[in-house]
Amino acid sequence: MSRQDMDLLLSDGINTAVYFLEKSGEFYPFGVVKTKLGEIRHIQVLAEDSRPISSSVSESLKISLRQGGSTGDYETVAIVSNVEIADRETGNKSDAISVEIDDIIVDPVLCYIPYKIEDGVLVLGDIKAGVGNRIAFAQ
Repeated sequence: MSRQDMDLLLSDGINTAVYFLEKSGEFYPFGVVKTKLGEIRHIQVLAEDSRPISSSVSESLKISLRQGGSTGDYETVAIVSNVEIADRETGNKSDAISVEIDDIIVDPVLCYIPYKIEDGVLVLGDIKAGVGNRIAFAQ
C-alpha cells in the first residue's frame, strides 16, 4: 500500500498546488500526510511574518512532520513547494511544483511538475521523478 499512499499524496499535493496557483499565482510550502488511521490531512505553518521565507516554512514543516513520524502518527508525508528548476540540457529555467514524499516503508521520492501560465491559464508539464531525501522516517 505504500506506493499507493505515495501516489495519493502526490495527486492531492499537485491538485492543491494547482488550486493555489490558479487562485493566487503562488503558494507557500505545505504538507500533506496520511495518518495511521488512513486520513489525508494538510499541514501548514503558522508564521508570525505575513510574508515568510519559503525555506523557513519548509524547515518548520520538516520539524513538524518528523515529530509525527517519530510518534507513529503518520505513515506517509509530503512537502509541496513552488520552486524554480533549470533544464539540465538547455539551462532554461521554469517554475515547477515540487513534491517531496517520504514513506515509513519505501524509499523517498522527489517529483517536479513544471508549469507555466499562458493567457491566464495554468499549463502543467510532464512530471519528473527521482530519488528523494528522508523527511520524517529515519532508516
